[in-house]
Amino acid sequence: MRRWKVCSKREHRSVTIAGTFNPQLSREVDEVFLHALAKAPEERFATIAAFANALKQALLPEKTEQTTTLRTTLVISQHEARNGTSRSLDLPGAQRINVDIPAGVRDGQVLRLSVRGKTGDDASDGVEMLVVTISITPGDETVRQVSMLSTPRTWLLGAMALFVVLASMGTYLLVGAHATPNGPVRPRPTTPRSITTPPGTQTTVVVNPSPSASMIAEQKLYSEATGGKPVLIDPLVNNLAGYQWDEIPVITQGGTCAFIDGAYHATQELRDVFYRCMAKQTDYANFAYQVEATIQTGDEGGIVFRFDRVLLTFYSFHISTDGAFRLDVDNREGFVRTLSQGTSPAIKIGHNQTNLITVIAQGPHLSLFVNKQYVTDVIDKTYSRGSIGVMAQDDYSPTNVAFTNAKVWLLPS
Repeated sequence: MRRWKVCSKREHRSVTIAGTFNPQLSREVDEVFLHALAKAPEERFATIAAFANALKQALLPEKTEQTTTLRTTLVISQHEARNGTSRSLDLPGAQRINVDIPAGVRDGQVLRLSVRGKTGDDASDGVEMLVVTISITPGDETVRQVSMLSTPRTWLLGAMALFVVLASMGTYLLVGAHATPNGPVRPRPTTPRSITTPPGTQTTVVVNPSPSASMIAEQKLYSEATGGKPVLIDPLVNNLAGYQWDEIPVITQGGTCAFIDGAYHATQELRDVFYRCMAKQTDYANFAYQVEATIQTGDEGGIVFRFDRVLLTFYSFHISTDGAFRLDVDNREGFVRTLSQGTSPAIKIGHNQTNLITVIAQGPHLSLFVNKQYVTDVIDKTYSRGSIGVMAQDDYSPTNVAFTNAKVWLLPS
């Protein structure tokens, strides 16, 4: 009798969607879970990998031409981090909205909040996602580290564990991948890529705590890597040094690469797109690459490294006029993933500020510095060698970045 009741419930009761427990989850996430929990075995995912890939894609915000992601940093106290708090933010052209900060947030934690339809203002219809980085003021107290169930990684691990049970119940269709155009312009990825706060929105630069042992080690690495004789020294006033930097003086797909007034300029006037300018006669595996970047107008500038001109694969490191940074993996299909992002007091904010950008790449270890100060480091084996270059990205306005004094040092493997 009991078994019949269980089977009857499974046959006739509808599945409670994930969004019921976490309203921040999108409709696409609900559809993935409903697919995985389908009553007919042939309608479910065939493998755990397919389920995980579908869920990963669903957790990324949907991109449309009308959507916009706003990013900002909120500074809260130790007490607010433990107990939770609420803050009000002004969206450009919209009314003020309340942002609820849950209890137990961590320093540097990123909250992604859907704001579409919450402002009651037609001017904000294009604003769909608010990305808030939490900065906790230092003090004598220690913030309790709490793993938030709403984070994509935790959801993904939990969902994969759930599917281990579901996999024994049947098989279903695989989810395929799609390609995006390739070329000198880097397409906007599924995840909105703006790291620059819209004009008129107040931002706060996060101040790093006292240097840790790892930060001290990274600073020592910087001194050693850049202390020798460079194999490439190019003031970037013209192309006579022989490294064959791209020269595209006529606007092509929104951008240009050109030597103007004693500097190498990368420009982009298409929103949410970046334009890369490469040095064709360069190819390095283990190296330190350094260049001075001045964002004269617009939003983001940065460097490209380990670029394969045949496969169109590369890393890109971006800094913005509001002190934010981001390290991405890219390929011919566009954006792949972000390896690290945040804000750094080492980055000079505003326009016409010269920032010295350095990457040190030794095998899978990638370390990034701005103005000789450590910013971030990651371990990533995706790409092992390639050319160097520079880039400009338009988040909210046409961008023009001037680059000077490029240098490269070779390093042991």
